[in-house]
Amino acid sequence: GKRISFFTEAFQKELGLLSGQLLGIRERFRFMRAQHGESFERGQFETRNKSYLKMMNNSIFLRAIVAPGMEWIGFLIFAGFIYAWTRKVPLFAVEPDIAIQFFVALGLILKPVREMGEQVARWSETVGGLRRSMDVFQQVSKVEGSDRPVVGQRQVTQNLQLPDLIELRCVEVSYDSRVAFSAKDLSLTRGKSVAIIGPSGSGKSTIIKCLSGLISPSHWDGNIAWDSFIGCTALVSQQPFLFKDSLLKNLTYGLSPDRLKSLTEESIRAVLSAVNLDQWLGGLNGSLAAEFNPVQTNVSGGQIQRLVIARALLRASDILLLDEATSAVDAATEQDISERLIKKVRDQRGVLLAVTHRLRWLELFDEVWFVENGRVEFKGKHGALLNHDRYRAFCAKGEES
Repeated sequence: GKRISFFTEAFQKELGLLSGQLLGIRERFRFMRAQHGESFERGQFETRNKSYLKMMNNSIFLRAIVAPGMEWIGFLIFAGFIYAWTRKVPLFAVEPDIAIQFFVALGLILKPVREMGEQVARWSETVGGLRRSMDVFQQVSKVEGSDRPVVGQRQVTQNLQLPDLIELRCVEVSYDSRVAFSAKDLSLTRGKSVAIIGPSGSGKSTIIKCLSGLISPSHWDGNIAWDSFIGCTALVSQQPFLFKDSLLKNLTYGLSPDRLKSLTEESIRAVLSAVNLDQWLGGLNGSLAAEFNPVQTNVSGGQIQRLVIARALLRASDILLLDEATSAVDAATEQDISERLIKKVRDQRGVLLAVTHRLRWLELFDEVWFVENGRVEFKGKHGALLNHDRYRAFCAKGEES
């Protein structure tokens, strides 16, 4: 009975881990899509699922054969005694009061066997729960053509060779029947950086989410397909996400096996140095394998933002998207990081798009997009755009986007 109870608890624990991992995937869904980590999460979940099924298969004999067999043994003992007693077999010719005492004792002996039967009943409950879970997974896999993307449904083309000039003739994002963002004749040039500014609620984050693959465009017309474009992006959002694990796994989350093999500890440290995290890493004894808990560790919001910027740089994607990614750092650090990222993009012939509400560094960027009312109203060099009254007034007031 104890052995069966042990296996039952193990089943429930494994199923709990499986469910917990599913809920964890749900919570990290946006982060996962932004980092192209769908295949990684699916692999982790399938590994846990196979482990659970393997444990079930290995214990079928114990649960389906041994437990009922024990009940049969108890029944045969009882039937054998009755047969011997009624036939007055020597050693079994006892008085009725002795027989009653024997039956009471036998009942106490067979109680664990009865509990074994109850444990077997739990097997049916576990199977039912598992079947229900599998039904849910199958229903998810059948969802096609829905406006809500499903993990694994999107076919992202990665490692594509980008053209020198990316032309986005028309990009639209709609929620139900309402157009949330619309832009025409946008272009991105390799080696160039673009700052996206505008009032709050103007649509800046919407275009970044569309370009990163978090939301699907209702209309896309360009010299590169949307699925191919998002496969070349790395996003740093205004809500950075880190999880409890080693610092190394936080930094390399979602990377392809080939990319992981190409990374060395020196290259990772160089990226951390590029975002001014040398001293902070020294406080962790300089170990990338050190356990890292963003909730309990004494780490500031600015340090977290620099960590996720480093994670994006390690992806070595051609297009780096920043959604107010330096809002939690001080002005001097923001200028230093901005200058380093812009220089890195120029040297590596990448593309940088940065949503920002701090306007003092706009001259560092090759181009500025001014977004208002869900449209790109102005685009060009910061100095030239100051000729527009609306743009000049916005910069003078220093409105937060």
